[in-house]
Amino acid sequence: MNRSSITETTQDGGADASPRGRRADGAATRQRILEAAGELIGEQGFAQVTGRAIAARAGVDVASINYHFGSRDQLYRMLLVEAHTRLVTVEELEAIVNAAAPPEARLRRLIDMAVARAMGEDWWIVHVLAREIMGPTSHFAVLRPLIAQKFGIAVKLFAELTGYRQGDPQLVLNAIASAAPFGAMLVLRRSFGQELSPWAQLSPAAVVDHLAAYVLAGLRAVSRPG
Repeated sequence: MNRSSITETTQDGGADASPRGRRADGAATRQRILEAAGELIGEQGFAQVTGRAIAARAGVDVASINYHFGSRDQLYRMLLVEAHTRLVTVEELEAIVNAAAPPEARLRRLIDMAVARAMGEDWWIVHVLAREIMGPTSHFAVLRPLIAQKFGIAVKLFAELTGYRQGDPQLVLNAIASAAPFGAMLVLRRSFGQELSPWAQLSPAAVVDHLAAYVLAGLRAVSRPG
């Protein structure tokens, strides 16, 4: 979003006095605050970023944070939800898992999407989530239902790939082990930037090829006998 293209003239950031204009400008201001908070918290961590710094980056007054989010803590909780949603939505995940294609092809589509998001331009999404994963705060609780919901969808695909029934501890272990490389990518990008990141040396397609082969080989090795 181009922050310089939006001029805030009211508390909601809108020059248009009509209800529709106020709603649109209010939504734009709210999103601008989220983006600014994401960038700063992704760079420095939640504990280090003040509401004043977020307001300055967003080009609003500090009162706008309370107006749109209630508090700095609530803004951070909404930011975690926003980041997790942008990484993958429930609808996107369901579409891939339930598609009419072989499970191996669906797994590759899932990996393709994960790599695209991890290597995408919205870098703060990766940084914010990696920081929260590495050092969970009390606000991590807001992510638990989202993680559980998405895990419940994704595990269906791993059941097809390995032959284990849903609810089997082995299936859960298989799914977690398969997701581990992507968690490592989030942490790696946050901690080392381009230095040790695979996307600095490899194309996205090459990263997808490698991870798909790696995950599928592991799942075949631990598949249910018979």
